[in-house]
Amino acid sequence: MLTIAYVSAAVEPFSQDDLLALLAQSRRDNAAHGVTGCLLYKQGEFMQFLEGEEAEVRQLFENIKRDRRHHCIFQFLDRQTQTAAFGDWSMGFFDLSGASDKVPGYNDFMNRMYTLNEPAAADNAYIRVLQRFRDGVPLDPAQFPDRTDELN
Repeated sequence: MLTIAYVSAAVEPFSQDDLLALLAQSRRDNAAHGVTGCLLYKQGEFMQFLEGEEAEVRQLFENIKRDRRHHCIFQFLDRQTQTAAFGDWSMGFFDLSGASDKVPGYNDFMNRMYTLNEPAAADNAYIRVLQRFRDGVPLDPAQFPDRTDELN
């Protein structure tokens, strides 16, 4: 199983409707290819973890890199793993209306101050990186010199 993670910047800010459309499209596409992970959006920036069979994840990431809705893509993780850190694929973004809570695949991680509802989330290095993104802590590329070390 391969895990790839990256950050990128939206070319134009995404509206809530844009984000909901991206959520629906991504859930459909990722489920068809057996890809799990998490995508977060905050103030024009994305962070995503993708995991699954190597060929599927690499092809998906190539497609993502060609998507003209974002740029400044920085891949900070490319690692073989034994097990999936995420049981599904979900997307989180701020939604003060609460309307998104009923949408399949919506994750309210960006709206709350505690960890994702994942097994052993407190010990999961990936979750800690997502928390830093949510909380506005800049991602320091120096933390990932070879992009394969354990995330701190």
